[in-house]
Amino acid sequence: MSCAKKSAPGIDSVPAWVLREFSLILAESVAHIFNLSLESGLVPAAFKYAMVVPIPKVSNPTLEDFRPISLLPILAKTFERLVLRKWFVPVGSNMDKMQFAFTPGKGKGCSAALSLLQHKILSFLDQESGAVKILLVDLTKAFDRATKSAVISALQKLKVSPNIILWTYNYMSERFQAVKVNGKMSQWNPVLSGVPQGSVLGPFLFAAILDDLQVVKPNSHLIKYADDLTVLHFIRRKADDDLQTELDHIREWCSSVQLQMNPKKTKVMDIITTKKPLELSTIIAEGTTIEKVNQTKLLGLNIQHDMKWDAHIHETVKKASKRLYAVLALRNLGSPRNLLMQYYSATIRSILLYAYPAWCNCGEGNWNK
Repeated sequence: MSCAKKSAPGIDSVPAWVLREFSLILAESVAHIFNLSLESGLVPAAFKYAMVVPIPKVSNPTLEDFRPISLLPILAKTFERLVLRKWFVPVGSNMDKMQFAFTPGKGKGCSAALSLLQHKILSFLDQESGAVKILLVDLTKAFDRATKSAVISALQKLKVSPNIILWTYNYMSERFQAVKVNGKMSQWNPVLSGVPQGSVLGPFLFAAILDDLQVVKPNSHLIKYADDLTVLHFIRRKADDDLQTELDHIREWCSSVQLQMNPKKTKVMDIITTKKPLELSTIIAEGTTIEKVNQTKLLGLNIQHDMKWDAHIHETVKKASKRLYAVLALRNLGSPRNLLMQYYSATIRSILLYAYPAWCNCGEGNWNK
């Protein structure tokens, strides 16, 4: 049970240190429970109860300003981690390489996804003038809408062991959650859909669903990061402009797996380098014209239609500058250099260099800032 990670405990109130400290004593009994679960295809009911704790996102929150944190028993997540490593990670090599979250392998993460997006756009436009349409698809509560049937179908396509598929079906069934606020609990209510929030397996199961989604046009690329779907549509001439077909395909696919695209939050951004005006068509979903923007935030990076980084650098410098005061205060209090460096690396340097490979061509002026 050395893989039990430090995190807030669930309804059993058993912290991770107990499992690690007494692992030699508990190992045999815990292994017996795990093996029985895998052999029978039944997950212990105690592992299916999630305690939801609302965490405010701002200092003076309204009802809309809370982030729900779902807490499961640490022993349950330890079990899930073992299942993930033994049965799901091996089939992960067969998954779409354009999914940069929740899948095994090198070259994953936000920086890798953003760097690839930047590389594909610049490589296309450097060869010859043209245009790139960036479609940022918003899925409405995607993790909460994922269904058991969609997950099972995805695992079957990935050729996961039938026994583990049956176990996964039971794992997603008969789950309950309750909200805890100020030490008081609500009633337990059944979770009718969605991959388990706060779990170890949930993100992988959602990524497995999205694995089947692909573009239909040869001049398009789809970059996935969890439920963030970004379509790059490359255009040299008017006849190449067919992003509407890609959007229609995504909507049809979403319908087939009972997910829902939100047209009002979906955006499109045009990057154009042609000297002659190139009139690009608007795209429509469910009678709503998709909003065209000149700047958007993707995976924490501000991207502009002119491929400059002014907005991103401005926001980064502003955010990092606010934290410099703490460094000065700690120094004036006589804090040792190693503590100052740790604080700087954790709270300032991490902001300054986030997704650095994607925006490292920002220009001398922005570097000076």
